Amino acid sequence: MLSDAQYPAANLAPDECWELLAGTTEGRLAVSVRNKPDIFPVEFHARDGKILVRTPQGEMLVELTINPSVAFEANGRSEASAWIVVVQGTARELQNWSEIDAAQQKAQRPWTPTAKGSYVEIVPTGITGRRRPVDTQMDAQE
Repeated sequence: MLSDAQYPAANLAPDECWELLAGTTEGRLAVSVRNKPDIFPVEFHARDGKILVRTPQGEMLVELTINPSVAFEANGRSEASAWIVVVQGTARELQNWSEIDAAQQKAQRPWTPTAKGSYVEIVPTGITGRRRPVDTQMDAQE
């Protein structure tokens, strides 16, 4: 097994984190209500320093109403490296028709066949990211 010294992780600047988020559409949204954490896979759109999540009505929206403090995570990989970005922030369901219309213009086409008519906006309070080289020797062994 290779050590962290052999493959050190590099901290990413916030603008690098936003660039990586802009290049993907799948992530995970973590919420917590009454000390019970929950994680939801979501489709998202990152733009203008905010994250827009398209979601169906359901448990996640109820939990966000109770506790709007969230964590959001997305990750990806290229031939050379793997990365992870974590965003802490406050979430709210969009209610205003002009906000919903603007969200529909930005939203990605859903990749799952469920009805996703609600939009959640995450306003970040913090963003961090890390990138690590991929161990090509390990990939060749698999």
